[in-house]
Amino acid sequence: MATLNPQEDAGSLPLRRDATDRPRLRWTQILSISIFALAFNFHWAALGIIILPSQVYEIVGQAQKGTALAFVLVPGAFVSLFANPLFGWLSDRTHGRLATWGRRRPYILVGTLLNVAVLIWMASARDILSLAVAYVLVQFFSNAAQAPFHALLPDIVPNEQYGLTSGTLGLLGIAGTIGGVLVSGLFVDSSKPWPQYQQGLWLTYGIIMAIMLVLMLVTIIAVREYALRIRRGAAGETALASGDREHPAQRLRLSRAASLTIVSTLAAILVVWGLMALWNARNIAGLQINGSVQQVVLEVIATVGILRLFDFNPRRDPDFAWVLVTRLVMMLGIYTIQTFLEFYVNHLRLAAAGLHLDSTAIQRTARGALLWSHRPMHPGPLTGAPS
Repeated sequence: MATLNPQEDAGSLPLRRDATDRPRLRWTQILSISIFALAFNFHWAALGIIILPSQVYEIVGQAQKGTALAFVLVPGAFVSLFANPLFGWLSDRTHGRLATWGRRRPYILVGTLLNVAVLIWMASARDILSLAVAYVLVQFFSNAAQAPFHALLPDIVPNEQYGLTSGTLGLLGIAGTIGGVLVSGLFVDSSKPWPQYQQGLWLTYGIIMAIMLVLMLVTIIAVREYALRIRRGAAGETALASGDREHPAQRLRLSRAASLTIVSTLAAILVVWGLMALWNARNIAGLQINGSVQQVVLEVIATVGILRLFDFNPRRDPDFAWVLVTRLVMMLGIYTIQTFLEFYVNHLRLAAAGLHLDSTAIQRTARGALLWSHRPMHPGPLTGAPS
């Protein structure tokens, strides 16, 4: 029986059976597991609250900014819906030589580097389509790093320190949100002349990229994942061992049921899209289904398919179903207001200028309220990465 023993790898911890057998972590270890949350929240608070609305406004102007912003945000949000569980699933099934360095860290490294590369494209976008495509890729690559990062907590932290580590992660996330809004609000101002706006925009993107890279390296270097030992029997079967427990290696292949779900979902999307196109072409009942409604309908169908693909069963797991539903409603309320709040602040600023009021004070007050509404909601240690 050949054994690949990754205990010799400097980046791996000794083999452990489960969370009850793990030693208590020092505060520096807890910080190293949690610190990347600051970078993620800084990144998304700056982009979603200040930067993207301002870029859309600069590209399309006052009249079409709301529609254009929705065009940019909705496809990216849909991509994050499947990318997050996808990369969590892939990291769970990563083994072999790559896993000797860690199941999660390769995704954190590659995902962050690609995320930073696409941020350069976002900063240089000069039309809505380019901005939307870049934003979709940022969502995809960010989730490629984010889902495995959040899996580090249940992988490494002992049971008795779950609460402390989750609290530390949440605190750093709040700090990142505050920092992202303050920095982007300080440097990005769509009311300034174009050269000054561009200078502030690139400076803010540069700060985001630097924070992402530095804190990613801290995570990659400082965090040591528990090792997996690979055993091969005489018949060629492979097993992953963690401590004294063995279980079959999970291969990266789709089951027949998963393949059927993917095919049926794509077929349902095509059929419904064709029916809506036919409805518009025939002008049935004198009504037209606009593009936004079509987009929502198709994304609902795709969402149902994704939930089925990841074995979501409300009858079997009612508590988990309620978590998803309540989180959906909560996020819907927050993002319905938050996404367009920057435009509202600009309206207040213009009104204040007409009434000779202090527009700076109005902006600071509104952004303070925005920060409070955007405080992050982090999952428990066993629920995976946030959306």
